[in-house]
Amino acid sequence: MGNSESAESFDTGSRARANSGQLSEQSRDKIKQMESFSPTFYQDGKKGQFSIGYGHHCPAHPGTCEQLKQPISREEGERLFNQDLRQYERSANNLPNADKLSQSQYDAVVKHMYNAGPGNTRAAIGDIMKRGDIDGVCDALRGANSTGLIDGKPVDLTSRREMEYQACKGGK
Repeated sequence: MGNSESAESFDTGSRARANSGQLSEQSRDKIKQMESFSPTFYQDGKKGQFSIGYGHHCPAHPGTCEQLKQPISREEGERLFNQDLRQYERSANNLPNADKLSQSQYDAVVKHMYNAGPGNTRAAIGDIMKRGDIDGVCDALRGANSTGLIDGKPVDLTSRREMEYQACKGGK
């Protein structure tokens, strides 16, 4: 990512972090691969909710889509992607005990946030993180939010959750 903007919103005191506080390049690439690029709006979630670019979900980012002219360029998609990632990194960094997550665990949390939203991710792992049960994070992400809607059709996210789980477990 190159800038430290996303790492500025947390304070670990004197403890050393087990992760960088930013998504790894490999995981950035994985999100983009999973989301794929769409230069035009597509229905994502409930009726009337749209995304564009690399899964930039307009309702989650009010005011960012109204001025876009379709089709958007890959550069504009990258700008939206980076903007979204900074938000999700801040959300992940603000979880209790986030500094104890390995880089792979941290990446899995941010990838889940990117797909499911910070609120859904906090609902899945918030209590686990408060307890400091870092090992329980991977299992909780695996079972969380396994269905969605794309263009109004149900989508099974089980394989995506399994991919996040495997990546999360690889960080131990």
